[in-house]
This record gives sequence, structure tokens and C-alpha cells, in this order.
Amino acid sequence: MKDQDKRQTMDHKFFQFRLEEFYYMGFTVIEDVLTNDVIINLRNEVERIYLRQEKEFTSDRLKLINEQYVCRALLSESEAYLKLASNEFIISFVKAILGDYFILHLQNGIINMPGEYHHQSNWH
Repeated sequence: MKDQDKRQTMDHKFFQFRLEEFYYMGFTVIEDVLTNDVIINLRNEVERIYLRQEKEFTSDRLKLINEQYVCRALLSESEAYLKLASNEFIISFVKAILGDYFILHLQNGIINMPGEYHHQSNWH
């Protein structure tokens, strides 16, 4: 068996194991989909986008509508988030569960500041 064939077989077994775990437990953790560099870049992108949106709308207005520390429309603002949303492994995993018809419902970035309560902290 060639190295590429072995890798594909291992990937398939890994994929099937995670899928089975999802069906059995209702969730799974797929490690190493994102590198540390990608995670750092995504974190930096959220900060960059939030600062731009805060400048556009002002901090006072964001507080008034309970939107402080929430980034909206990440895919329209960042190539890195568009790449994350179109990750082939994740898309194939979602397709295996939901079929070919699904949508990304939200694309918000929630910034949890230390020592501050955020209304979405319970979910993130």
C-alpha cells in the first residue's frame, strides 16, 4: 500500500470514528484542524474587525444596543474567516451529518473581556 493510500485510509477511519462519536454522544472534538498560527491570526482578525466596527458605530452606540464586543459579518470582513467557514474537512463532516443542504446561521465573533459580563458569555 502506498503512503498516500495509507494516509487516506487513516483519514477515513479517523473521520468515521469522529462521526460515530458525534452520533453516539451528540458532539465530538476534532483536534488539529487549525494550527496555532491560524488561531492567532483569527484572534487578530476579530480584534481588527471589532476596532473597525467600533470606529464606524462608536462605542456608545454599541453599548446602547447591547452589541459591545460583538463582531458582525466576519466572512465579509476577513479572508481568514471565509477560509475557516469553507474548511474542506469541516464541510465534509457537516455534509455527512446534514446532507448537501445546510447554511451557516451566524458569523459573529464574541469577545469575552476579563472581569466583564457579556450577555453571550453563557454560550461562548
